[in-house]
Amino acid sequence: MAAYDVGVLVVHGIGTQSEGATLREFVDPLTEFLAALPGDGPEFLPSPEEGLLGLRTPDLDGSSQQWLVGEAWWADAFDVPDRVAVCKWLFDVGTWFVLFFVARLWRRFAAGPLEVALGVFGAVALGRLVAVAAAGNASGVDWLLAVAGLLAAATGLLRRQGRKAAAAVVLVSVLVLYPLAAVATVAMLLLSIVGSLPGKWTERVRALQISLSRSVGDCYSLISSKRRERAMFDAIAGGAEDLTKVLDDGGAPRPLVILAHSQGAALMFRILRSNDPAMAAVLAGRQVTLVTHGGAVLPIHVLEQRGVMGKWVAGWRGFAGLFGLLLMAFSLG
Repeated sequence: MAAYDVGVLVVHGIGTQSEGATLREFVDPLTEFLAALPGDGPEFLPSPEEGLLGLRTPDLDGSSQQWLVGEAWWADAFDVPDRVAVCKWLFDVGTWFVLFFVARLWRRFAAGPLEVALGVFGAVALGRLVAVAAAGNASGVDWLLAVAGLLAAATGLLRRQGRKAAAAVVLVSVLVLYPLAAVATVAMLLLSIVGSLPGKWTERVRALQISLSRSVGDCYSLISSKRRERAMFDAIAGGAEDLTKVLDDGGAPRPLVILAHSQGAALMFRILRSNDPAMAAVLAGRQVTLVTHGGAVLPIHVLEQRGVMGKWVAGWRGFAGLFGLLLMAFSLG
């Protein structure tokens, strides 16, 4: 058996990944990158065990390394959550999550009070123009307000570095993101109701509910069920144990790199934060490097904490639902 220098554990994210799919998605671009480096290119080593892959890197600076790559597959570790429950949860958290996304967006573009005011003014002016133009009675004042609104939003482009386009981002948030959140709130409510009705005409709705349960249902399972969270933890710790057993081959613990994507990153954060006994035993005395891709840690934490502001969230959801109904009625009218 080859002596490996480093172990690489790949932890997949949200979705319905099949076993080995994430391993292939990681190894294929990795080998393409290594092949582009000077030298003879990477070399695949005989697979020591099913589900593990050996790889020799190109000879750079007079040395090469042998990596052992494995996958922590947790997609099949628990039963698919109830489709109706997932839709109700999406109705509960959808608008709250959009608020969180918009807040992060505004913060990223450093939108201060002035940029928010300019952006909201621009959105209101444009919204009024669209409404009166659709009715066929737009006046010169309406066009003047619309131009003023656009200029107000464009003013953000003239501000100092770091706040460029901030007012335009606020304008797009008010005109696009908030209405979409409102419509989605109503859509999730209707999806929950229609999917619960018997009959052949609701089969497609139920199929959509099942599809949602198998994708975003992973996030719902993590937040709502300690049993499912435990199953995810055990699957990841099991994958790490299988990899390191071959990696160490009875010797001293060798370095381990953990590459976690999306919800996989959030799971690794939880495992390490909680000092999970099974994972702690695998990582003991070992040099560990955690690499995350996709910012799922904070969003999942925010979704969990929404209950702290329960009445406020319920009020926003009610407002978004009413707004969504009005938008639908306006579009149909």
